[in-house]
Amino acid sequence: MGQMHNFWPISMRRVLALATSLSLAAGFAVIVRDAPAGADTVTFTSGEIGTSGSSPSFIQNSQWLMSWSYDCTTFGGPGNFSVEVNQPAGSSVLDIGPNELSTSGSGVDYYYDTGVFNLSIVSECDWTILVEPTGPGSLTPPANYTSTATGDSGNTQRFLISSNWTMSWTYDCSNFGSSGNFAVLINQPSGDSSFDVGPNELGPGGSGTDSYTDRGIFTLSIDSECHWTISINQTSTPAPTPAPSPIPPPAPAPPTAVGMAATPDGGGYWIAYSNGAVSPHGEAQQFGGLSGHDLNAPVNHIVATPDGLGYWLVAADGGIFTFGDAGFYGSTGSLHLNAPIVDMAPTFNGRGYYLVGGDGGIFTFGNAQFFGSTGSLRLNKPVVGMATTKSGFGSWLVATDGGIFAFGDAQFFGSTGALHLNKPVNGMAATVDNMGYWFVASDGGIFSFGDAQFQGSTGNIHLNAPIVGMAADYSTGGYWLLGADGGIFTENAPFFGAQ
Repeated sequence: MGQMHNFWPISMRRVLALATSLSLAAGFAVIVRDAPAGADTVTFTSGEIGTSGSSPSFIQNSQWLMSWSYDCTTFGGPGNFSVEVNQPAGSSVLDIGPNELSTSGSGVDYYYDTGVFNLSIVSECDWTILVEPTGPGSLTPPANYTSTATGDSGNTQRFLISSNWTMSWTYDCSNFGSSGNFAVLINQPSGDSSFDVGPNELGPGGSGTDSYTDRGIFTLSIDSECHWTISINQTSTPAPTPAPSPIPPPAPAPPTAVGMAATPDGGGYWIAYSNGAVSPHGEAQQFGGLSGHDLNAPVNHIVATPDGLGYWLVAADGGIFTFGDAGFYGSTGSLHLNAPIVDMAPTFNGRGYYLVGGDGGIFTFGNAQFFGSTGSLRLNKPVVGMATTKSGFGSWLVATDGGIFAFGDAQFFGSTGALHLNKPVNGMAATVDNMGYWFVASDGGIFSFGDAQFQGSTGNIHLNAPIVGMAADYSTGGYWLLGADGGIFTENAPFFGAQ
């Protein structure tokens, strides 16, 4: 087993009192109020269910909301309060519940799918949850959302857009005590062919503004450990072109390292960057790159061919770029995806490949065979990486919480899905005999399973930039870790250079 992390991070969250008081009285029974036919208004409490447990089922036939509060006084300090919304079979909507860590808190989340639901709660604290139907109304921009009203993770009330619009956002992780995630999924109107990508940040804090051109009714699903604010505004006309300035604009920010791949014998490796540039080291050869080309979406991974005489670059929209002896067998660059492509893996002979989206959806090309996916499942955390077996008849997917999904002849050797991690997992690598695997987190923490040997990590080192990927050295049993700044950390693996 690799590096283990402390279960409790130091984190405090602000408390927002609900307009309607939600009692936390122990032993409080389930209350059913009058509601439209086919819709339930129900209160659940920790006194009736336990601090952790599953609620009875309830029915909703239109827009509904979940009001919640929790109080960790009896626990004696900050505690977890996490609610998973178990959706009806076949539902494709992403219903995110609160996932809080503090001494107390409250909020309201909004949902728009219908059917029979129940809730799974994991907590050490006393809590109350009210679910009830609500009217069909939508907010009209300017619409403002905050983590104090929704929770750091949760679903917002919907908003109606009739012209071009912007989403301005800020996040602050001082409550979390270190760098944290801030990811916003834009739930688009039915039939919308646009691909609206929201912020997906990892840091101590940040801000930005994104612009969109589609119209209709939208909602936002936020997955974060940090406090945040979001403002939605409509723009009737494009902003005027600024007058030329005699002062030259600042140089563009350098591209970010996004992935690495090793040669088959471990004698070298390639580093790929978000602009498509490729930097070879050791015996790895330069077969080309995309630096200087206009890309529809940033590159986020590089994969070597089995003989090491070529490589593929994959972009977030699933665009595939081939170099050396890498063959082109298809892509998702022209498709509307439910989630961005986050990784790819070749078949055993390189005559095909798999692409995986953040929702665990799998796309097969060439001689790649389909063995299963999580595209139809409600995941606790998004998928971030994959690996395939040498036989070509199986694959693993890993999520940011270290949850592992094995398909075909890929075996399950363990996961971190039940642990609280200091930082999210963002990549994996399988051992040479496929009897084990490693996970790497953004702080460089390593988790080893099966016959994968722990060779070291950067989990206790102050990094200049987060770790974004890893590659296994099959000649030594070690591995390399790659930082977003192009830095390389060797763990029982040779160093051939960086950046």
